[in-house]
Amino acid sequence: MKTQAAILLLGAALMLVVCVVHSSGGVRRPVRWIAFALLAFVSMQGVLFVALEVSGGRRDTSFGRVVAGADPLPGRPSLVLLGSSYTARNIDGQLLREVLARGGVDIQVLQLSLPGGFAYEQDYHLSRVLREPLRNTIVLAELGTERAWGVARENLYKHDTIGYHDAVRVCDKVAIGLSDDDVDQEGLIDVLKLGLAHHVNLGLAHAMVSGARQLELAGFVPQPKLSAAVPLDRILAGLSAADADVPVAEAFPAYARRRADAWRSLGADRVLFFQPPNADPAARGWTGRFCAALQGSCVPFDGTRHMAGDFWNNEGHLNLQGARRFTEWLGQRLLERKDFFSVI
Repeated sequence: MKTQAAILLLGAALMLVVCVVHSSGGVRRPVRWIAFALLAFVSMQGVLFVALEVSGGRRDTSFGRVVAGADPLPGRPSLVLLGSSYTARNIDGQLLREVLARGGVDIQVLQLSLPGGFAYEQDYHLSRVLREPLRNTIVLAELGTERAWGVARENLYKHDTIGYHDAVRVCDKVAIGLSDDDVDQEGLIDVLKLGLAHHVNLGLAHAMVSGARQLELAGFVPQPKLSAAVPLDRILAGLSAADADVPVAEAFPAYARRRADAWRSLGADRVLFFQPPNADPAARGWTGRFCAALQGSCVPFDGTRHMAGDFWNNEGHLNLQGARRFTEWLGQRLLERKDFFSVI
């Protein structure tokens, strides 16, 4: 059941009760009746929320399903991939494990990525997976979705979006949005709507459906072939073009450093970021500047010539062949970072 449907049903039921109880006074005093109805609606959500917390039926989201499907092996060294579609679509986790094994690094790869996710979900993923007794945990996190602090309007109140994820992330997005040179006031209002939605809807429907796991989301989800793919010559032109000179607010590197510190406090032994591949020079310029600001804590995407082929099916994602090519490239770059795997 969709969250919004559950909320409407709950609200309608409570209003019906209030209407029956106060039927005589409600007709004569509509303002008082409406006030009683709203108070009953909000109070019941609070009661149910506390009851769920006490009983252990905590709210869950589609992000929780990603963690549930990872199925880590306790006691074995773990490489955790954190990211959005640029990780889920472009990195073959099983192939990455094989590339690392050929280079002498035997480690399990846990791909905690979800198309449509944001940087603000990454520490949620990691905090959940580190509840397991994992040993020698190394984190590789995607850069770039920190800037996408607004979401499409049609997704604002859906139960499987960031809207009902975590009020702390909403605050993060507001802070980063305000720090940008060009503040999108309309987008900021949408973010505040997300915060309001989070507090009004206490995630009751999530707690009810949290048993529905979608294991296919916990790993490599290659981009299906698109009928309206961007022409190859346009992609090659984008790859050969110089990266755009875009400003990067200090808030973004600072946010990444705070997340790395938080992950280490959760038990991660190593944290490294990577710049995802992109055929758009403006996007490469943004993530490249961001990656450079993190210095040795980030793997830059310097394989544009290596990827200059028929490996793309739109401007953001690779096709299956391209994803495997990028995975091979990334695995070799990681093997060059001797310090990264020194804890194993």
